Amino acid sequence: MPVSDISLPDAKALFDLNVWSYITITQAFLPLLINAAKTSPSPSLILNNTSVSSIEQTPHNSAYHASKAAAAMFSTHMRIELEPFNLHVIDMKTGCVHSRFHANHQEGIASLPENSLYARDSKVQEMTEGAMRGAFPDREDPEVWARNVVNDIMSTWDRRAWLGGSALPLEIWRGTGAWRTWFYNCTFWPTGWWDEWWRKAVGLDLLKEKVRKGYGA
Repeated sequence: MPVSDISLPDAKALFDLNVWSYITITQAFLPLLINAAKTSPSPSLILNNTSVSSIEQTPHNSAYHASKAAAAMFSTHMRIELEPFNLHVIDMKTGCVHSRFHANHQEGIASLPENSLYARDSKVQEMTEGAMRGAFPDREDPEVWARNVVNDIMSTWDRRAWLGGSALPLEIWRGTGAWRTWFYNCTFWPTGWWDEWWRKAVGLDLLKEKVRKGYGA
């Protein structure tokens, strides 16, 4: 949902699910994890599935992305704060994976409020609601994603055993679009280029032109 149309109660519920619940679970299991790490040469492991959404600026998904960004920052602090207790934290930057993610939101037919700023032009409304409903259908099979994640962790763990302590990963980028997100957001690409790509993907360039003409510019 665009920021201008967000339901604040819904957004707060989303943060309860994507941020506070996983911290609650971590605190609940922390004594067990620390106790296990005392008697093992290998660290106890915490994997936080924060998503590529923690850094990618897909329009009309701000509340979800903000919750994942918050989870990612908590994950970073966990990694630093828990390291003295022989705990290792991995941030899983998961891309698109087949699920009921969009089907569960307004039964797959998410729509704008009638008075939305983005409902004043039929083409823009169509593209906006398409993005809200999941306009990017290329998604990885969850079993493939799971096997890749396990392999990323276990192969590194094997190297630790054989090569004398190779570092476990800090992040795992898996799922459709994960590599692309890393490349365009974590390397040398300018932010303005990627912003413009997203504007065109959801029709914000059309809206900008319509608004410009409306102002008589």
